[in-house]
Amino acid sequence: MKIVLMYPRYRRRMWNGVAEPLGICYIASALRDVGYDPLFVDLTFVKDLSEIDDEIKDADIIGISSSSILFGRTKEVVVPYLRSKNPRATYLIGGPHATFWPEDALDGGFDYAFQGESERTIKDFMGAFEKGDPTKVRGISYKRNGRFIMNPRMPFAMNLDEITFPARDLYDYDSYITAGLADYGIVGSRGCPYNCVFCKPAQDKLFGQLRMRGARNVAQEIESLVKLRGQNIRLFFKDDTITLQGPEWFRELKRELDQRKAKVCWMCQTRVDTVDYETVAAMKEAGCVDIYFGVESGSQRILDFYRKEITPEQTIKAFDICHSLGINPIAYMMLGHPHETHEDIKLTYKLMRRIRPARVNMYFCTALPGKHIYDWAKSEGILKKHISYEEFDTARNRDTANINMELKYLTREDLINWKKKIYRSWLIQSTLSPKNFKANLWLLGKLLRNPRQRFFQLKSKLFAGAVGEASTN
Repeated sequence: MKIVLMYPRYRRRMWNGVAEPLGICYIASALRDVGYDPLFVDLTFVKDLSEIDDEIKDADIIGISSSSILFGRTKEVVVPYLRSKNPRATYLIGGPHATFWPEDALDGGFDYAFQGESERTIKDFMGAFEKGDPTKVRGISYKRNGRFIMNPRMPFAMNLDEITFPARDLYDYDSYITAGLADYGIVGSRGCPYNCVFCKPAQDKLFGQLRMRGARNVAQEIESLVKLRGQNIRLFFKDDTITLQGPEWFRELKRELDQRKAKVCWMCQTRVDTVDYETVAAMKEAGCVDIYFGVESGSQRILDFYRKEITPEQTIKAFDICHSLGINPIAYMMLGHPHETHEDIKLTYKLMRRIRPARVNMYFCTALPGKHIYDWAKSEGILKKHISYEEFDTARNRDTANINMELKYLTREDLINWKKKIYRSWLIQSTLSPKNFKANLWLLGKLLRNPRQRFFQLKSKLFAGAVGEASTN
């Protein structure tokens, strides 16, 4: 049986830099576990769909992983083309959009939609499909005679160490590097125990409760990546809160990496209330160079709106710890909560000045489907009319100043001006910092030696976005 797995990032501007799609290659590994040899078709570098005719023409199953951001073009361009070339194949869709909006996903030309983690679901599906009837498999949705049917969810895997590493040999990493890939993605845990309105409950539908991998298991994956791509590579832990692993986990990671002679550096993202001096020191010893923090706002009022359960004082403490240990602390900040005022943003501006982030990534608050803030905005009557799936791209919205909620006290122009002011202030502060001056000269030299490649890498470093939906450009 011929199975084609596809990532539908076709002719898409990559607003947030480029990253390999880990999810679809976890599915490839799951299929390999049960004896299949799936073909991976990555549309990221395809200029015309006719280039993939040979790969799809005789496929029995074509499976696509799509975010809501990518779904518009998937539905309107990719799937119609695939069905015109191979109408007899069975079409599957998984990923965020199929999890949050399964009926909409099916209406995009698919036979079955997969919800949540699907390593086990795809194995069960293939076994049932081979026997002629996969409709009883848990974790899928489908339509029969126009009626939408959603089966019970597949339980989440509790032991992540038992999941086979993603099939990285399927990626065209050389093309990714040329396009600006600055780091290799890796996941050390799944799920998050917090309740921020711009993540939950969608995140729970995707990943369930927090589950963590062992340090040895992570080191084994890093070792395999080093064998594939070489030493001295840079990794990005895509976890939401990897620091919940605790300092001993990072000490064990260092021991395991040293034992394997794997020379890597890495960055991660987390919350300001989950780090202390001991943890960050252990992270640095294990190779950490950058930590992205969800700072969001300097206003306690806005933080409470977001249900962040943090304070500006905790942010200051976390950044001070990083500065003292030589770790680059990077701030994710967000403007445009519908109830935000000039006074709130002034507090954000002052906090940015105080914490002295190595980089600052400024986003506009976006109500995304499946999130508490989307339901709240809809109930308040302030959600703007949905025009295209592209509007759910937080990185695009950042660069185009698209705001999908009505603002009570501010205008779009107010937010644009505040964003510019914060970026200008940070740029001046960062450029003149003795710590950063030498590094900035080094980056400039790299840029001049290879302008195109280094431009995309520099943009990725300065303005890289969050995982999840934003990482699926």
